[in-house]
Amino acid sequence: MLTIVISAAAFPETRGLVWLAGSDPAGETLQHTSLFFVLTTLIALPFAIRTVHQPSPKWDRWLGDLSYPLYLFHWIPRDWYYASVDWSLGALRNGGLLLANFAMAFAGAVLLLQLVDRPIQKLRQGWVKSRQ
Repeated sequence: MLTIVISAAAFPETRGLVWLAGSDPAGETLQHTSLFFVLTTLIALPFAIRTVHQPSPKWDRWLGDLSYPLYLFHWIPRDWYYASVDWSLGALRNGGLLLANFAMAFAGAVLLLQLVDRPIQKLRQGWVKSRQ
């Protein structure tokens, strides 16, 4: 039991996996899961560090800029999808609704980025330059 507590404290990403210890009294599953996360991070770290000084294409920057507006807007089409989906009418209809959901979320995020975020960033940059 102590190993489970120590593992959960040392590796916060595994706290949600504590329920696995119920079927594994020794807590070995949790220990191996924590080791997996640590090893994966250590293996990926050199590749991540290598990309820091490489220039990225414009579309990559644009997708990065789009992530927060997508986070803000995605719930509107998601709720529409949940209200519209009907499992008794078939998977084809629901799949079409899901694609429409993704398209609306993407379009709304692009509108937020272009009509709200970019103009505000220009105003902010102008304000910062005027204060220097």
